[in-house]
Amino acid sequence: MSREAYRWLGIGFLIAAILVLSFKLFGTDSEATSKKAVKVAETTTSTTPSNEQADWKKKYEDLLAETETAKLASEQAAEEKAAKKTETAANAKKKSDSNKNKDSVSISIGEGEPASDVAKKLAEYDMISDADYFTEFMRNNGYEKFIRNGTYTIKKTMNLDDIAKTITGQN
Repeated sequence: MSREAYRWLGIGFLIAAILVLSFKLFGTDSEATSKKAVKVAETTTSTTPSNEQADWKKKYEDLLAETETAKLASEQAAEEKAAKKTETAANAKKKSDSNKNKDSVSISIGEGEPASDVAKKLAEYDMISDADYFTEFMRNNGYEKFIRNGTYTIKKTMNLDDIAKTITGQN
């Protein structure tokens, strides 16, 4: 087809669309339409709920109750977890306070425990002054990946290198 034929085809579609729209807007019987609208409104405003509506309402209320129960349970679990965390922190504080005056301390390292956690434990017992600095020291000197699990005795007189060698098993 040529370009001109496509133009005339497009114009024909445009005219057809305008005609359909004009019949739709101006060619309908408004009285028949209003009677249909009144009939639809009467059927949708019935005040007695059907069995299906009652079933859906019951399901909705059950779901709301279940959601509320789950929410309360999660809040209660969070409160219990916070209380337990507070209790654990208090116990650790008591333990660290009792160990601060000692010249040596026994440190337990779990399997796969990162250097940052070990440094925090050492800082709690005042064996090192800065946990972040010790973590960086371990990383920079290649000790971080070789920490072994177990229980180690750390003395206050040890320097960072001695502590690192002890907990990596190189001493």
